[in-house]
Amino acid sequence: MYQDVTTGNSVACFEDQPVMQYAIRQGMKLKIVTKPANQGYYGFAVQKGKNKDLVKKIQFWTKKD
Repeated sequence: MYQDVTTGNSVACFEDQPVMQYAIRQGMKLKIVTKPANQGYYGFAVQKGKNKDLVKKIQFWTKKD
């Protein structure tokens, strides 16, 4: 998606702001030109009874203050 913009095949792209900021920090020649869109909601799914360490990490990083 980003490469389409940098090569001129697309004039813009829409992506989660943190993901785009990371790409820019890694050297991608892009510029964020708008304010962030409204916040959205995400869901995470893991197989029931499995990946307990992953579940704990997801719960830690997604907890509300």
